[in-house]
Amino acid sequence: MIISSSNGSSSSSEENPFSRYSNIVRIGQGAFGSVFKVSDIKHGNKLKAIKLIRFESFTDLNTIMKEASQLSHINHPNIIKVNDYFITNDNLLIIDMDYYECGDLTNLLKHDEVVSEKLLKQILKQMLSALKLVHEEMHIIHRDIKPTNIFIKKLESEKIEIVLADFGLAKKFQESKGQSYAGTPLYMSPEIALGSSYSFNTDIFSLGVSIYQIMTKDKETSISNLLMGIQSQNAINILTKQMKQSNDNEYSNDLIEIVLQMLEKDSKQRPNASQLLSLNYFK
Repeated sequence: MIISSSNGSSSSSEENPFSRYSNIVRIGQGAFGSVFKVSDIKHGNKLKAIKLIRFESFTDLNTIMKEASQLSHINHPNIIKVNDYFITNDNLLIIDMDYYECGDLTNLLKHDEVVSEKLLKQILKQMLSALKLVHEEMHIIHRDIKPTNIFIKKLESEKIEIVLADFGLAKKFQESKGQSYAGTPLYMSPEIALGSSYSFNTDIFSLGVSIYQIMTKDKETSISNLLMGIQSQNAINILTKQMKQSNDNEYSNDLIEIVLQMLEKDSKQRPNASQLLSLNYFK
């Protein structure tokens, strides 16, 4: 039974929310719920992804409804589209989203082939565009930027379109002053790892880690720990060497410098999305 839906109705409906879907297959499990690939019967068996989140209390519900309400109001080509969401009387929040057959950016980490700079530039520009809106217009910090949360909408030869997903850890900027520990350790900025206060550019650091991983295929190094564990210049030299060697020096110095700026240890010196997008590299 549906007791509330994205159209604002809070009245009960006898409709079984799962009756609108067929071919239900689990494709993911996260901290905030399970994700299933489904066919939407009401829309010509269109492939969709639905996220199921179980809540135990009204406090939990208020927290997890954040993702659905935030995403349903966003209209950006590089942010995942929420088509519908509803709450059932057995304490389930169901979020209906677009499904992307090409998977996420971890697919670029699984292959031995080098990812071209042309593709990397497109990924960077599109992600920065998405973060610019999220940060400057919605005043939200995502807090969990990583390859598994960036889906590939289209990939054809040297052209790629991506979307940012999973806002389950997102929060309004003013709430971040509580110094809460959140995110995936490998992608955490130094300020979050240290339990310090943080701002929007913590997402820039996490994106920098993601791009670095795609460039180097290094899925194990904690860059935050590296930056905090040895002298900063030595850490920069190590990161630079890794990026240069990863593609036989084919990646430009401009790209490497941008990634290093994104991985700046000092959050006050780290550029924001708008500053990065204004660089000639993206013109």
